[in-house]
Amino acid sequence: MEGLMSFIDDVFPEFLNSEQLRAAALIVVQIAIILVVGRVALRLGRMFIDRVLRVKKDKKQVMEEAQIMTLNKLLKNVLRYVVYFFLATIVLSLLGIPIASLIAGAGVIGLAIGFGAQNLVRDIISGFFFLFEDQFTVGDYIKVGSAEGFVEELGLRITKIRGFAGEMYIIPNGHIGEVTNFARENMRVRLEIGVAYHENLDRVIEVMERVCQEVTDEHEGVAEAPKVLGVQRLGDSSIDILIIGRAKPLQNWSLERLLRLRIKQAFDREGIEIPFPQRVIHTPKPKEKKEVAGGKEENSG
Repeated sequence: MEGLMSFIDDVFPEFLNSEQLRAAALIVVQIAIILVVGRVALRLGRMFIDRVLRVKKDKKQVMEEAQIMTLNKLLKNVLRYVVYFFLATIVLSLLGIPIASLIAGAGVIGLAIGFGAQNLVRDIISGFFFLFEDQFTVGDYIKVGSAEGFVEELGLRITKIRGFAGEMYIIPNGHIGEVTNFARENMRVRLEIGVAYHENLDRVIEVMERVCQEVTDEHEGVAEAPKVLGVQRLGDSSIDILIIGRAKPLQNWSLERLLRLRIKQAFDREGIEIPFPQRVIHTPKPKEKKEVAGGKEENSG
């Protein structure tokens, strides 16, 4: 402390002519040092968390990697809150504000604002349950109410979801109810392809089965090879043929798009028609008029 005071006297000899100014300068320098120490502590703590929770590339398990990323961000949030709390208490003590009385008063104030903090407590508890129950993790594609997208952050209080168009949904954990997770199990692939009524169905199914086999060999996301199950529906202008298969998590959409593309290309080569909706309209003939006695006309029919 004496060395710090002599340093202040050497640096600011002309401006600090009173004890009050010297004491104020000492407090400012101490606060600056504490803030620097806190910043260094945050950086070292984050480096330590990254080192402990390092993703091992030899374990090719996506779920473990996602859980590690989620826990990494959660621990960094906790570290930030703890460091900020200690920095605030130290700075307040340097400013002469009694910390003990504040903590004692916090109990009384806490009773007054306890009802208002219920949502905050609920959000934090829900965040812990999401993590430990492994309902979803960072990188999962989920749907929560009207929000749908990839989980970018699972924090103590909020969850951030990045939508398809780039929009960011920030949802308090306590407001998350029913969650649909698209990234955990193999997803079903289901297509209905319509062909014209005059087509040979045996030939159509043979072409579609050949395409399904080609796509299975080409696409890495196939978990269960697509199969042509047969006629699903006799529509107004087409016969709908059903294809069912399974894809790895988050690969079902790309597999369905590839199947549609390959089937359309194969139908074009084979001359198979994919019909468009058609309607036949019958117009009734006008009724013939007959002349009767008295100059009056009578409708025939």
